[in-house]
Amino acid sequence: MKKTLLVISLGLVLTACGSGGSSSQSNNMEMTKTKSIDFVVDDLKQQVIEMKTIELDDGSVLELANMPVGFNEVKVKEGKVKILNGVYYIFDTLIPNNLKYDEYGQAINVNLEGKQEFGAIFTDINNLPKSGTVTYKGESLGVATRGKLQLDVNFSDKTLTGKIYDRHLESGKPIADINLTNGRISSKNPIFYGDASYLDVKSKFDGAFVGPKGEEVIGHVTKDGAVYVGFGGKRQ
Repeated sequence: MKKTLLVISLGLVLTACGSGGSSSQSNNMEMTKTKSIDFVVDDLKQQVIEMKTIELDDGSVLELANMPVGFNEVKVKEGKVKILNGVYYIFDTLIPNNLKYDEYGQAINVNLEGKQEFGAIFTDINNLPKSGTVTYKGESLGVATRGKLQLDVNFSDKTLTGKIYDRHLESGKPIADINLTNGRISSKNPIFYGDASYLDVKSKFDGAFVGPKGEEVIGHVTKDGAVYVGFGGKRQ
């Protein structure tokens, strides 16, 4: 997949990658729910449309702004594209037809480098709250896993904790929660980072506040330097 535009790059925190794929269905997908673009403020609509336009290698286009908020899935020739679609962010992964995964939901027979990408309209640091506590709730998405997100943010002392819970494999088998601890908010950028753990695995998480005033968050948990799950959520 090739993204037409990544609005802002967060350097080492979140990056967008390209990957191969070809569409097996019409680009003009008929949606039965409210389009995510309908929730975007008017002066950012064009930027969001461009950021959410995914060009496949065969020249066809997925217009994610026309999809509803939340989890979406699109069949393509090589397999399927799984999408977490926020109002001001996207996380998508190309899942090959021949995917095999381990008990944690990690791919074991394919290299997913270049098959996952993030895009977002990141919040100006000056537009984030200066004090108070806020909870964000949403979803997580891995190659073969899905779950729920809760992120509790304390803007007063710039800390956060959370969890990714109710996780399950594609088979429906439940798997361990991911605990998000020791989270810190940068004083210079709208980004956050911390420790992630599940079972005996110790890892890291990174993310960012997105939307005009930090209405949403997007991020990922890494394992062995690669994205294990992406997550996104909305301020409650």
